[in-house]
Amino acid sequence: MIVAAATFGAGSRLGLSKEQAAARATALREVGKGVYVAQQQVQFKAGEIIAVDGALPKALGAAVVAPKARKLAPPDAGEIQAA
Repeated sequence: MIVAAATFGAGSRLGLSKEQAAARATALREVGKGVYVAQQQVQFKAGEIIAVDGALPKALGAAVVAPKARKLAPPDAGEIQAA
């Protein structure tokens, strides 16, 4: 999650929503479903959630934090089927 304005350089591989990618369409190239490579610098504002492929540059360490993991609820008994 972005906690302060963060700029990623050209070549950064990012996982984005369709809305996020559409807002930055001229700066991105889609390489997979929801996966984009920045063709030039792209900026994100605080509160946006993105995925970053690879190591996070040290300069962005204070601007980006990993979101808290969500605990999955156990499946309902009706969802479990014997194999």
